[in-house]
Amino acid sequence: MPRKAKKRVTGRYSPTQKDIAEALGLAQSTVAMALSSKHDHKLLAETVERVRSYAKKVGYHPQRYAQLMQGGSSRIIGVVARLNIYAANHELISLLSNELTGIGYRIILVDPSWFGDNHELVCTYLLDHGVEGVILCNLTQVEDAHTLYKLLPSALPKVSLQSSLEPIPNIWGSIESAFYALTRLHLALGSRRLALLLTFRDKGYLAKPAWTVTSRVKGFARAIQEVGGRLCAEDIVREMMELPKCHSLSQRDGAAIIGEIIQPERLPTINNAYENGYHEMMGWIDRDDLPDSVICANDDHAIGVLGACAQRGVEVPATLKVSGHDDTLPGRYATVPLSTVRIGMKAMAQHAARSIIELVNNPTSTAIPAMTNLPNEIIVKRSMGEPEVLRALSRDPAFQEIEGNRIIWPDSDSLDTGSAVAPNKGRREHS
Repeated sequence: MPRKAKKRVTGRYSPTQKDIAEALGLAQSTVAMALSSKHDHKLLAETVERVRSYAKKVGYHPQRYAQLMQGGSSRIIGVVARLNIYAANHELISLLSNELTGIGYRIILVDPSWFGDNHELVCTYLLDHGVEGVILCNLTQVEDAHTLYKLLPSALPKVSLQSSLEPIPNIWGSIESAFYALTRLHLALGSRRLALLLTFRDKGYLAKPAWTVTSRVKGFARAIQEVGGRLCAEDIVREMMELPKCHSLSQRDGAAIIGEIIQPERLPTINNAYENGYHEMMGWIDRDDLPDSVICANDDHAIGVLGACAQRGVEVPATLKVSGHDDTLPGRYATVPLSTVRIGMKAMAQHAARSIIELVNNPTSTAIPAMTNLPNEIIVKRSMGEPEVLRALSRDPAFQEIEGNRIIWPDSDSLDTGSAVAPNKGRREHS
């Protein structure tokens, strides 16, 4: 007859293997073998069933650290990301978590800012949790990714997902070509003064911008200069970007086509990209100095711009054309259907999950390419043009694809109704 387990006063939330052994009158080694996922023991099936049934009844939960000490697998992947407020970051991590969960792994998510930007603490936290691999996700600042790469054990599998890191498998969408394509479309739709609205910079911060910022600028600049336009920016931005043939904003007048690069300085009252877009748009309206198009760094900026336009009576797209990037859920329900860049987030998450697990199972694998550059889709909606103008350009063979970026034009129903979300044609499935 099973002995009653001794009552212990501890802080544990579940019994141990020793507790189960005492309760069932078995050796602790027998209980350990019965609860193990390995089946190379010689225990009777009745004994295994008896132990597992009792363990389930009393709420036994294996201690992960004990398993790791015995050479077990944690089946945990560390994900390091700077979440900020950008909706796209959260959506990408959610998709990544779904992919890894589907193949039997869990994630531990870490934002360096939670540790006071102490990268050593970040690495210690991940290693203490026994991660089997690490995905560096959307670490756009060069020092973030490279510092973590150097601090983490060299033998620990790593994958870079939209991060600025080359020594390990890197998965991303081409931002430069996307902004080149967007700018080409704005020009084709009649805009002659275009503004690229970037994320804000901190006062006095003169370090080289994140690769995501410079990629946007390169694509925009290339499209403007191809048509003989004049590229302009504040002196401090010109210095940071190291842009050839870029003029001061004071020299913008007189050119037939003008491309302005705007990287606002962070104000104490501006906390996120929505407010950044709203504040910059209000400034243009108050100065009576509207460009023809505002090409925003992301959908969050664009939603702020649209909010300011709605509040002050600026008609989009009649007076101002607006586009974003990321194809986020909030952007699909903006006050005016928002044109945007759809990056293949689901495909990126799938590639990252499969790559890290391949490296976990086979650290010397050569099956993973050093660089996976996934194509984008340019989603054109009402924020970039009136229905008849969009219909006309959608028939032009030159604007079906630009540098591998497929152009998704709205169908007649969504143009006629002004629906923020087009029918299922070309829509991305979300998990």
